[in-house]
Amino acid sequence: MSTDLLTRDLPSGVRILTFNRPERFNALSPDINAGIRAAFDSVEDDGIRCIVFRGEGPRAFSVGADLKVETTHAADAVPDATDMFFPGKDIMPPCRVPVIAAVHGYCCGGGWELALAADICIATEDAEFWFPQTGLGLFPGAGGTGRLVKAVGKTNAMEVILTGRHVNGTEGFAQGFVSRLYPTREALDDGAITLAEEIASKSPLGVTMAKQSIVRAMDRAIEEALLEDNLRLFPLYGSEDRKEASAAFLERRTPVWRGR
Repeated sequence: MSTDLLTRDLPSGVRILTFNRPERFNALSPDINAGIRAAFDSVEDDGIRCIVFRGEGPRAFSVGADLKVETTHAADAVPDATDMFFPGKDIMPPCRVPVIAAVHGYCCGGGWELALAADICIATEDAEFWFPQTGLGLFPGAGGTGRLVKAVGKTNAMEVILTGRHVNGTEGFAQGFVSRLYPTREALDDGAITLAEEIASKSPLGVTMAKQSIVRAMDRAIEEALLEDNLRLFPLYGSEDRKEASAAFLERRTPVWRGR
C-alpha cells in the first residue's frame, strides 16, 4: 500500500489527508491522485463530513508536479488521463463534503491549483504561493487560471500568473483566496481541525446543499441562483434533520444528525 497519501479519520467526522512526500516537497504522484479519489468516494459510507488537506514536513504543502522525474521534461510529455483527477482535467474531483486546504510553506503549480479547488483555504502567514508554469512553457490550466481570476480579479490574476511572482499568506488573505491566517504551522494544524469540526457539527444535508448552491452561484445571475436555491431548500423542510433541529432547539439539547 502506498504511503504517499496518509488518511486519518477523527471521531468528529473529519478526514485528514496528508501529502507524505516531504523529501520531494510533497509533489503530487499517481498514488496521491488515486488516494484522493478513493478518499472522496468513500465519505458517505464512512460518515465523513469534512476533509482537510495538509502537507507533511516543515517546508511545503505541495509543489505540484514532480520536476525531478525525468518524464516530466520529456519532449513528448503529455499528461496521462489516468493520472488526472477528473476527466475535465480539473485538479480535484467533485466531493460531497466541504474540503479545507491547510497551507504552509511552498504551495505552487498543481499544489496551488489544488488549494484553490478546495472549498476553503487557510494558511500560515509565511506560506508561499506561486505558479511557475509560464516559465516552463505552460500555464496553470488544471483550474488555476479560472479559479484565481474568480478569487482575486483579472488584474491580480494576470500579474501573478504571467510573472510567476510569489504571494505569501498575508497577501493571499488580503486578496481573498485565503480565509484565515495563522502565525505558525502548529497553529494552522489546530485551526484546521477546529474549523473542520465546526463544519462537521452542522447538519450534513444543510452543509451539502449550501456547498452546492455556493459553487453554482459563482457562475449564475442572482435570479438563476435564487431559483436553484429554492429547489434545494424547500425539500429540506421535510427532512429528518430539519425536524431533529427543531426538536433539539425546543428541548435545549444538541441535535443528533442522521443526514436524512
